[in-house]
Amino acid sequence: MDTDTNVGARVALEEYAMRCLHYALDRDASQLSEKDSYYLTDTYKRVVVEAMSPEQLLDIIMTNPTVTLEPSDRDTHFTASYAFKPLSNLVFMRDQQITTRKGIVFGRLSSAQRQNEVDLTKFCFRKLGFTIAGEIPEPGRLEGGDYFPAGPDLCFIGIGLRSNMEAVQYMMDNDLFGTRRVAVVRDDFEKDQDRMHLDCVFNILGTNLCLMYEDMIGEDSPHRRLVDEYVRDKTTKSYVKARGDVEFSRYAEENNYNIIKVSHADQLAYGCNALNLGNVRSLICVHILLTLVCRAPSFLCTQALRVRSRARPTLEARCSTWSLAALRQCTAPCTARRRSSAERRAKRSARTIRACRPSPSAPGGCKPCSFLSCF
Repeated sequence: MDTDTNVGARVALEEYAMRCLHYALDRDASQLSEKDSYYLTDTYKRVVVEAMSPEQLLDIIMTNPTVTLEPSDRDTHFTASYAFKPLSNLVFMRDQQITTRKGIVFGRLSSAQRQNEVDLTKFCFRKLGFTIAGEIPEPGRLEGGDYFPAGPDLCFIGIGLRSNMEAVQYMMDNDLFGTRRVAVVRDDFEKDQDRMHLDCVFNILGTNLCLMYEDMIGEDSPHRRLVDEYVRDKTTKSYVKARGDVEFSRYAEENNYNIIKVSHADQLAYGCNALNLGNVRSLICVHILLTLVCRAPSFLCTQALRVRSRARPTLEARCSTWSLAALRQCTAPCTARRRSSAERRAKRSARTIRACRPSPSAPGGCKPCSFLSCF
């Protein structure tokens, strides 16, 4: 909503900023006069916040500043120092929540520094009117990189370094998954930061095709993942463990997935961290995987678009919105051209597909999306 014209939107933004701005004193507050103590109160903070522009309020929310006041003999009565707790990881927008068949479920991030991100996305999604299904309480831990929907019957949820069984159990107890089966993929043996989430070692490209980190495949792999499958009972409506300790690649194959193996080097380059756009269209970070995917008999590869520049891959496609925002900027002119071509050639059955060119308006010549391969 426009905070310049909608009073309710402006007030909501101010209230959020009030919670993010803090004043402190470097000594015992009892030493201050009543007049000087005023500058530590919420009354003064509200005066400050109400005078801010929407952009300044957003800066407060994004940086979480603490203003520490020190009494002085200057005419201002105080000197101030500043400390910040910025939401520096907010670019990774898939972690704060997951979207299940029941709606949005807000997670609880393992890093204390990132927990404020959940509050911000909650604020935004509620203002946008999205369905909020639930939120993970303590001691649960849930991060979006560990969750994969796989149709109306099945979903995958990883537990290990970042997400835990307490969160999974809470979701099953409160029917927040919305699927008949829940496959809990356990990282019992490795727990390496380079493979902190399930989407670091696995990804779904289609109804019968997936990427999987080859070093964890096999019953004898020291990095193997094991699957416990929970099935929702029709009578009790509760999830019951139907089978356990199934090696992950075997479980995927039993569920009709063809596996494209991702090498150790490609995994470290975020090869598994693709983004499934639906309709057999994906964004993949590692170019070598483009050939492997297109060769897969179960993947219908009709066109491949590579957007390149001198920039090197630096982000994961699935967990970043910055790269997608840049991609949207560079593909918008291309989309418009396709539409106009379709109108001019309405009588033709074939589609005209043109390569995307960097938009002059995109920052740095659209370099952020240079590493993406588009299907």
